[in-house]
Amino acid sequence: MDLALWEVARRAEPYREMLLSTPPAQLARAQRAGELPDFGLAGFLRAYGVRSAAEIDVGVERWAEDPAPVFAALANCLRVTDPEQAPDRRFGRAAERAESMLAELAARARREQALRGRLAGFFLRRSRELSGLREA
Repeated sequence: MDLALWEVARRAEPYREMLLSTPPAQLARAQRAGELPDFGLAGFLRAYGVRSAAEIDVGVERWAEDPAPVFAALANCLRVTDPEQAPDRRFGRAAERAESMLAELAARARREQALRGRLAGFFLRRSRELSGLREA
């Protein structure tokens, strides 16, 4: 989801000043009224609009109902000016570190017992793959 929002922010770059200088609640009203340019937010809300900051609380408005928190997050994405701090690059570096640690843990287990190492590697990879499904 974070990378999807980052993609929306990249597409919204031509509207950067408007998105940074307008309060999120005002942007949310304009979005619901169809007054904003299309930079991919509608697609993001179709995919993730059922989410909210306090998802466990069924009484909290979802992003599709009140996209103001999404506009606040979008503004934060637009404030990133260092390419090395861009979410896609940070995610890539974190994924590389995770893969490296997974290999190291499997190797440690393999030193104790070959089968244990293979099983540890399998279950660690499976856990890593499945834990991200919620965000897909």
